[in-house]
Amino acid sequence: MLICRYIFNGDMLKIFNDFHRKGWLLYLVVVGFCFFITTITSCKKDEPASSPVITLIQDSGFVYRDSILAVNQKITIGITAGGSDAVITYLGIRLETESKVTNLLDSGIHVRSLRYTRQISKGASNTERWIITVMDKNRHQTSVTLTFTRDPNSGFSPISHYPSIMLGAQDNSFYPHCFSVIGGATLANDSATLHQEMADIFYYYNQGGGPPAYLCTFSSPGENDAPTFYPFITNWTIRNSTYYNLETTVTLQDFRDCTNDSLLLAAYDESVGKRKFKNAVADNIIPFKTQSGKNGLMRVLTAIASPQGYIEVEMKVQK
Repeated sequence: MLICRYIFNGDMLKIFNDFHRKGWLLYLVVVGFCFFITTITSCKKDEPASSPVITLIQDSGFVYRDSILAVNQKITIGITAGGSDAVITYLGIRLETESKVTNLLDSGIHVRSLRYTRQISKGASNTERWIITVMDKNRHQTSVTLTFTRDPNSGFSPISHYPSIMLGAQDNSFYPHCFSVIGGATLANDSATLHQEMADIFYYYNQGGGPPAYLCTFSSPGENDAPTFYPFITNWTIRNSTYYNLETTVTLQDFRDCTNDSLLLAAYDESVGKRKFKNAVADNIIPFKTQSGKNGLMRVLTAIASPQGYIEVEMKVQK
C-alpha cells in the first residue's frame, strides 16, 4: 500500500510527464535541424555547374582579333581553356568559308586545363571563320571565333616547278630516298640525317609482311611506318610530317595549266590529310602540305613497284 502511494504520488507523475514532453521537444528539434541541413544541401546541388572558359592567347606573335590577311600569310592562333567544374573532354576546330565547312579537329581529351596553339595560312577564300570549341564532361561547351578576310590587294604567289624527281625505294642503291621541298633537291641518307629539318618526303615500297601492304608509298620522317623501312630515322630529333590527300578533283590539264599557288591552295583539304599516300601509280595527282606549311601538287610519271624500284614525279610547290 505504501509502495503504491509512492508510485502514484503526484510529484512522480509530474516528473514523468515533464520528461515525456521534453523527449518530444528534443525529437522535433532534431527533425527540424535535419530538414534544414537537407534543404541547404539540396540548394547547393541545384546550382548550375560552370561551363569552360576559353581565352584567346594574346602573347607576342599570336593573332587574337579579326584581321585582314594576304593570301598564304602565315599566322599563329591559340587558346587556353579551363575553369569548369568538370574535366574538359573535347576540343574541336571548324573552318567556315563561303563555299564549305570543314572540321579540322575533332579530338577527345581528358584534362582540367588546356593550352592549344596552331599555325595557319590564309587560304584563297574571301572570308574564313575559325571556330574553336571545348566541352566538359557535363556536356557544357564554349566557343570562340576568329574571322579572317582576304586582303583585296593581295595576289597569288609564284611556285617552283620540278619536272622530274627520282626517288628510290628502300632497297634501291642508285636513287636517293628523300626529297626536301624546302631545298628543292633529293637527299641521300647521310645528308638527310645531317639536315633533318629539310627532310620532307620519303618513298618506300611495302609489299606486306610487317605493316599492311601499301605498295608504292609516299611518306615522311614523322610517319609511323617510315622507320620500318629507314631505321636511321628512329634516332632523329626532328621528324617532319608531310600530309597527303588521297583523292582530288584536280585534272591533268589543271596541273599543267597551274602557274601560281591558287590551285595548290584550293586543292589541298586539311581535314582529310594523311601522313602517307599508298598504292601510287602513274598519273596520280597528289595534293600535299609539308610541316613548314608549303602546299604542293605531285604528278606520278612512273612507278616501278618493288623494294628495289623507284618512282618518278613532277612537282609544283609554293616557293
